[in-house]
Amino acid sequence: MLSGVGLRATLERKSDVAISDRDNVIERMAGHLLASRSDNTVAKYSHQVKLFKDFCAKRHFPCEPAYPIHVAMYLSSLIDVGLLR
Repeated sequence: MLSGVGLRATLERKSDVAISDRDNVIERMAGHLLASRSDNTVAKYSHQVKLFKDFCAKRHFPCEPAYPIHVAMYLSSLIDVGLLR
């Protein structure tokens, strides 16, 4: 599940501190963050991330990191089809 939401990659990217057990610490942090949400919430987040990644892939945009302009375009597309107000 961690790779599905990009959480592990984000934590790795943001972690600039040299920790001897860095991978284990990142894995535990990601697990704690996901455990703080219900399974249904995590599934919904994962689904929304997949939809955004699909949107980016169709347009040949990089999705990680997500650029503000691409997020704005994605949100605009949701408004255009009535999925977001």
